[in-house]
Amino acid sequence: KLLILITPEIVWSDGDGEALDTYWKSTDFLAWLYNESPVKETVVVNDRWGSGTRCKVDSFIGNLLMNADPTSDGRITPIYEERLLDIGEWLSINGDSIYGTKPWTHQNETNINVWYTAKGPAVYAIVSFWPDGNLLELKMVRHLFENEATVTLLGNSGKVKWEKSGDSVKFHFPNKATVKSRWVWVLKIEANSLKLP
Repeated sequence: KLLILITPEIVWSDGDGEALDTYWKSTDFLAWLYNESPVKETVVVNDRWGSGTRCKVDSFIGNLLMNADPTSDGRITPIYEERLLDIGEWLSINGDSIYGTKPWTHQNETNINVWYTAKGPAVYAIVSFWPDGNLLELKMVRHLFENEATVTLLGNSGKVKWEKSGDSVKFHFPNKATVKSRWVWVLKIEANSLKLP
């Protein structure tokens, strides 16, 4: 009942305990969860665990628990090693949008997977997809562009061109091959009109 009420995106199914799975009926629950539940298309499993998780967690003032199970002799298996190195690589480029940030006035765009954090004089738009035609349109940041603003794409040396368009702002991304980051991209918006709490 609780799962139906709160529709979580992550369910932690912990391992062995004092009682067998037959007592907890955990295999029945997991079969229902992945096949029939209201979250069957979104609940995290290996084919959906993803790139946007870290961004969503930070925009909601959360913490990310990342599990890398060592083998019985203490080694990290290659798949976990690869994942840890990948997130480390991403953070080396985009960590400014994560470390020491706070949630911004708006946590996310309402219709696309873009999440916001803020730190100092900047708002970070964390984009979990590469925009079609290298053009991204955002509504929640419109008021930041009443005066001058500078926009950069972390992992790219140039400035991002932007233009106001009705109730939104259009950002012209550079050629994807010129950007160091992979999987998720971050716009850093520095605006004179930005006031953070």
